[in-house]
Amino acid sequence: MLAVAVLTVYPLGRVIVRLFIRDGHLTAAPITSTLSYPDLDRILLNTFILLAASGIAAFVLGSAMAWLNERTDARMGPLTDGLPLVPFLLPPIAGAIGWVMLLSDKSGYLNLILRKVLAVIGVNLDSGPLSINSWYALIWVYMLYMVPFVYVIMSAGMRNMDGALEEQSRVCGWGPLGTLRNVVIPSLRPSVLSSIFVLVWFGTALYSVPAVIARPAGIDVLTVEIVQLLAFTFPPNVDSAVGLSCIILLALAVFWALQRRALRSNRFGLVTGKATRAPRVRLGLWKWPLRCIFFGYITAAVVLPFAALLIVTLNGYWSAHINWGSFSFDAFREALSERRSVDAIKDSVLLGAGAATVGAVIAAIISVFVYGKRVNGGSKLLRALRWSGDASVKLPTAVPNVVLAIGFILALGGAPLYLGGTVAILFLAYLVLYLPQASIASDGAFGQIGSELPEASRVSGAGPGRTFVGIYLPLLLPGLFAGWSLLFTRVVSDVEASSILAGPRTPVAGVEIMTIYSNGIFSDLAAMSVLLVTISGATLAVMMAISKWLAPGRGPRRPWRAAIGIKGRNS
Repeated sequence: MLAVAVLTVYPLGRVIVRLFIRDGHLTAAPITSTLSYPDLDRILLNTFILLAASGIAAFVLGSAMAWLNERTDARMGPLTDGLPLVPFLLPPIAGAIGWVMLLSDKSGYLNLILRKVLAVIGVNLDSGPLSINSWYALIWVYMLYMVPFVYVIMSAGMRNMDGALEEQSRVCGWGPLGTLRNVVIPSLRPSVLSSIFVLVWFGTALYSVPAVIARPAGIDVLTVEIVQLLAFTFPPNVDSAVGLSCIILLALAVFWALQRRALRSNRFGLVTGKATRAPRVRLGLWKWPLRCIFFGYITAAVVLPFAALLIVTLNGYWSAHINWGSFSFDAFREALSERRSVDAIKDSVLLGAGAATVGAVIAAIISVFVYGKRVNGGSKLLRALRWSGDASVKLPTAVPNVVLAIGFILALGGAPLYLGGTVAILFLAYLVLYLPQASIASDGAFGQIGSELPEASRVSGAGPGRTFVGIYLPLLLPGLFAGWSLLFTRVVSDVEASSILAGPRTPVAGVEIMTIYSNGIFSDLAAMSVLLVTISGATLAVMMAISKWLAPGRGPRRPWRAAIGIKGRNS
């Protein structure tokens, strides 16, 4: 835990210290360089407009889907529970490129369909009517990848609301709008504030979408400027990059402070000890039209961009004329014949598997150490160190990947380690950046383990190590496999940190896709994107199936089940 905490806090501290200290002396060079950065006001305004517009749209759509699933009869069980989360399988880089192939002025497949429809009513167009190089297209793609975060948070909030409060509101004479204003919205204020913070965090950290869509449209965004200063400028302009990164940190700190202040006010509804679930709203004839919102979102976020990538791959080139009869797998063979593309996929898969495995083990150990009954004693100092260590492990969830990647360059890229551009710095960065997801999954699994089995193990004479291996680890496996799969898919599709940390001798899939995109080889680009999505989706499906198979009461009776007395689902 101490090692992970150091790897998390030290790089972030180097970013902050770089603002004021260089070679042991106080300096204002990074601050001066940042304030004098060309067109800084325009970059900040563009970033604000993009985050505000896409964030509001994502919040409205994500909250609406959460309400339909949790509070109405439009719910379709596990289907509507999981549909809004499917876009996590399609990396933002692949989705952004897919939408470029859909909305390109001349050859965009969606524009081709729209032009044919408009020609029927006498409107003949040579290009458009939509354009990927526009504000509305950029906001649209941003919104698609923000919705799942809002949906997860708002669904949990609506699921935990006390239905008795709404019933009392109706008894007191409030109508639907009055109940919404006076009961529902105050009760959901913590979830709303958390959603806003996550939207700002994700929006300021996203690089692949603005790099693919915003930059060709002449829309300068903060994250793209930071990566350009470090990865595509020689020599790298570290001062300006650090200064721009601290603007992101400052914005997140302000939103976090506002969130904490609002939550401390206690001016929102609380779930009581006798909370009841509110009855589901019956939508009548509107049920199926509103259910179509789920399927429409999945179509826009996953089906359409993936279909565009697949068509370009099988067609062998990107063109307005699709030769359906000549579809082949030649593009896949060509992509796999390129040594650098193969190395990029192999490196990403190996780094993903390695970081996910190490991260899952570390997450399990930390969960037992922090939440285990036996270790919760001790001095106040020990307990404080334990909880602060756990908090530092989860700290990267509140810091954009680009900022931490700069910290790793400052901390490990130079003397005395000189790890810049190596596999080691990529592995350590991935581990720190995505360990919180595995840790959260492990904490959730640990929370379901009772104290009887570990106590029985200790009474029988087993030490902490044997108790961990024989009791905790088998019971944590379902949650660990879920955390492993999430960590793997995020590492394999990472672009933000990889663009800064990867070197010429360490190609990774996300950076290779961006390189192919800049070279304009669209068949190889589509093939690489499809392969990346396929690998991520297949791995996630297998690992989640294993997680389900390992759950208590599932699968054949295994020796460790017999050893710890788990005989069925309810044992």
